[in-house]
Amino acid sequence: MIVTTNLQQQPPGCPIAVALGCFDGVHLGHQAVIGRAVETGRAQGLLPAVFTFTLGRDRPQGKAGAGRLVSDTMKDAVLEALGVEYVCSPDFDAFREMSPQAFVQDLLLDHLQAKVLVCGYDFHFGHLAAGNPQLLRELCQPRGVQVLVVPPVQLAGEPVSSTRIRQAVSQGEMELARTLLGRPYGLDFPIVQGNHLGRKLQFPTINQPFPPDFVLPRFGVYGTLAQVEGRWYPAVTNVGVKPTIGTDTPLAETYLQGYSGDLYGRRVLVELLSFLRPERKFPNVEALREQIARDARQAQEMGQGELARRQGESR
Repeated sequence: MIVTTNLQQQPPGCPIAVALGCFDGVHLGHQAVIGRAVETGRAQGLLPAVFTFTLGRDRPQGKAGAGRLVSDTMKDAVLEALGVEYVCSPDFDAFREMSPQAFVQDLLLDHLQAKVLVCGYDFHFGHLAAGNPQLLRELCQPRGVQVLVVPPVQLAGEPVSSTRIRQAVSQGEMELARTLLGRPYGLDFPIVQGNHLGRKLQFPTINQPFPPDFVLPRFGVYGTLAQVEGRWYPAVTNVGVKPTIGTDTPLAETYLQGYSGDLYGRRVLVELLSFLRPERKFPNVEALREQIARDARQAQEMGQGELARRQGESR
């Protein structure tokens, strides 16, 4: 998959079918839009593509104050798994002042050579989000460009949305988040040095601080899976500020069961499967160690069960 973040960079040079959207969660609703572009593109001999964007200081009106759900690396990995072959993902600032007309005609049709455009029912574009699917059709019709508008994906009578997923994650409802995302909620932040207390407690951990613009899961302990070099390990993760010891910023501290090695500076995917208990302060380090041991046993059973289910589904 080719990924470009620079609008000055030359596109592939062939006609494309492009899915349009922020895709800030790449959830089931987003996947319906992307899947339609991939399917239509392949049927018509067009390159399956996505036009999305990264969120800097200035954000679209509908995304102001919304915590991020996926890192750029995770977003790219999911897009590639969906069959996308080309991604144009500039920073929002690079085109935020473009009128709806310029965005469609100059950027999508002339620069990217789009022949099919796919968007969601609530897609908006152009300066001040003035454009909508109806305007997109009107602008594309004279150029013979096909516009496909995908209806909402419903779950429990409501559209699947990033807002619902953020709420589920912040409340520790990882099973619901998984259903809405179509995959477990995960994080892959770079691993940093910790205080090595986990090693002293016989539970060596990896520490992944949350970037300030990300949604924070409910503070507490989770049964998780961690992927290192293509292999999955049952794991237990504490999300929060470690009240017994104390940290300045929220982080995910994960004990990988059965793994031994140096992972500092690397990105490790950790999937949060289920909330086990709230974060709390222990009277001493020994009480903390005993609780970690109990959490690890519970998480190991959960992780092994999840891995067994995945193996069964892959057969």
